[in-house]
Amino acid sequence: MTLAPLLLAAALSQAGAAEPSTPTATAAATPTLELTGFIQATWSNVDAPAGGRDANSFDLRHARLEATGRLVPRLGYRLEVDAAGQSIDRIVQDAYVAYRAAPGLELRLGQFTTPFGAEQREPETRLLWVNTSYVVAGLARGPDRRDLGLGAFGSWSLGDRLGGALGVEAAAAVVNGAGPNTTDELVEKNVWARAGVTYTMGEWTARGGLSYGYGRQLESLGADGQLGTIDDVTFYFQRVGGDLTLDTPWFVAIAEIALGRTDTSGVAGVAQARGQVLGVYGKTPWNLGPIVRLDGYDPSDRVAGNGRERITLGAYYDLVPLTARLVFNYELDRSGASVKTGDAATLLAQVVF
Repeated sequence: MTLAPLLLAAALSQAGAAEPSTPTATAAATPTLELTGFIQATWSNVDAPAGGRDANSFDLRHARLEATGRLVPRLGYRLEVDAAGQSIDRIVQDAYVAYRAAPGLELRLGQFTTPFGAEQREPETRLLWVNTSYVVAGLARGPDRRDLGLGAFGSWSLGDRLGGALGVEAAAAVVNGAGPNTTDELVEKNVWARAGVTYTMGEWTARGGLSYGYGRQLESLGADGQLGTIDDVTFYFQRVGGDLTLDTPWFVAIAEIALGRTDTSGVAGVAQARGQVLGVYGKTPWNLGPIVRLDGYDPSDRVAGNGRERITLGAYYDLVPLTARLVFNYELDRSGASVKTGDAATLLAQVVF
């Protein structure tokens, strides 16, 4: 049976935080370079709520080029740029040096995806819903999924246990908290971490984990435009989350839940937030299948009517398995009136090279 959707089976079988950027110590010392990339183009139509403005547009979503390789044994690199970036902070994506500190353990210095949850770690080419879930956008990261800092990513096999293959994985990062390509002058940095297990029995793979985040971020500068003055608005945050992924011969399911606390300067009290998402992709022998996702997010228990809810329905078709793909999403917006943006239809065409 074709395992076209999401490539999750391959990703999960590695039971790791990411594909390794450096080889084993026994590899040759010759520097290496591998170039890959992908292009994503979309058509979208938004049916705005009453009083809003409908939209219909074509967009070059991503035009990525990725360079990975090894300089010497145990020392590698990754550089990813997006020519479709509409601003400087969107052009450079991943950009880090990686050191294989021990078997299964990689240290990264530079800009990379912070570890929290299941969806965030998946590359854009594997996800079959076009837009990031509310819980990930609101609670599982800072201003962006990528940030600048130092991270440790590890995965280890524990061999056969309970009739299947058992593995553990752990990742932690200390980052600026200001997002990609941005210098953060706040003294306090952000910490993101995740620990989990994987279990594979035959064609079934389960992966689960717990995540944590803590730090301080800048919400807005004061009227003087200078960081560090009394009129700046900053906030301290804490995040905890749990995720579970199940890959079977017939479907892939991803579930996440996250809770958060935010203490904003100049605002009395601490705001509580929560979010959850459940997504399912179907598998068939014909390189196509259905897509369903339910996600919701309440950013603050101190504000009424600002909860976001969405139902995503759709389908995918792989013209060339693992290389060329069409994805259709229709999002039913069930959010509160004050934050409702309207139902949206999106068609995405993707080519990986």
